[in-house]
Amino acid sequence: MAMLLGRALAAGGYTVVQTFTASGTWTCPTGVTSVEYLVVAGGGGGGFAMGGGGGAGGYRTGTGLSVTAGTDYTVTVGGGGAGGVSTTSDQGSSGSNGGNSVFSSITSTGGGGGSSYNGSGAATTGSNGGSGGGGAVYVRVGDGVRKINFSQSGMAKKFNDPARVRSFVARHHCLTNKDKTSRSYWACRWPRFFSNSGKTWW
Repeated sequence: MAMLLGRALAAGGYTVVQTFTASGTWTCPTGVTSVEYLVVAGGGGGGFAMGGGGGAGGYRTGTGLSVTAGTDYTVTVGGGGAGGVSTTSDQGSSGSNGGNSVFSSITSTGGGGGSSYNGSGAATTGSNGGSGGGGAVYVRVGDGVRKINFSQSGMAKKFNDPARVRSFVARHHCLTNKDKTSRSYWACRWPRFFSNSGKTWW
């Protein structure tokens, strides 16, 4: 379960800390004009069978958020995403995204659901979220198959920013990396194989 936490400086000069593990309402006490906050969203569910793990829920924290005494503020605590399930004898679904958590004007985005094995030697893509769901592929190595996990957090945003694309390609050696058992190899090829765009980073 995700958690929301707020801290308010009461009129008497003492600190009040309140934690929410379920959705509800917070009524601002008399004399309180601002709060500190930590808003944590629900994590994404993991993919089915040999799928990737779900991404962590996003979080936001800050100070000096203005509030008004006597006002009721709705608190939404995002739950964890459901795990993937079997869809056929050799395939499964990706995990679902975690729920967003909200306090006043502050929203934290739920974690992305993890990828799942699709039965054809590849994997479906995980979902974007507060922290992107994990990606996974299955590579034949000798007589066996090795699962390669890689992060895809924020991939879509990076892909649409030329400067970040150049940085990504350089850091992961996308032009020269030919090792299909490395995480970087598949991260470099995420747009082509996992985003349905048919594009590459370079």
